[in-house]
Amino acid sequence: MPTLYSLLALFILCPSTVLSETIDKNKMLKIEAAYLYKFTKFIQWPDHLFEQSSNLNICLLGNELAPLNRLLSKGVSGKQSNGRTLQIYHYQTSLPQNNDPKCHLVYLDTVSAQSLEAKLNKTTTLLISSPHNEHKTESLIYLDIQQGKLVFFINQQHLDDSQLDINAALLSLARKHL
Repeated sequence: MPTLYSLLALFILCPSTVLSETIDKNKMLKIEAAYLYKFTKFIQWPDHLFEQSSNLNICLLGNELAPLNRLLSKGVSGKQSNGRTLQIYHYQTSLPQNNDPKCHLVYLDTVSAQSLEAKLNKTTTLLISSPHNEHKTESLIYLDIQQGKLVFFINQQHLDDSQLDINAALLSLARKHL
């Protein structure tokens, strides 16, 4: 398991997390991809979710996420995280009605998490909102740009209501949503 010091280096001290007003989109995409990949290493999903498949499915939802999909598909898809093979799926406007494949992590560009309630179980799905999402506080984790840096928040109420376990080291690095 990664140590707190390695997490600190990744999320705080790593110069790639520093953003400026003129940051290019490619660099931002790489940082977002790194966050999504690293989050999978510090979240534990209930075992019963993997009875039919041991894959951990990352679903991107939003029209603007095609470049992030390409980056994740090329660099992360097929890699292992906590003994599970990562698979990447991109949906333009909506998740499939039957939620097949089962999305374990859903990254929302501008879509409201509330609009997904009928299609997924919010207690077992990790919802993460991009910095561009106006509804970001509806997600368990949301990214934001503050003082030129990409930071992440954990919504404690959503965490308390979920069946997900988040590693204490990751919790200690997150900004808390009040």
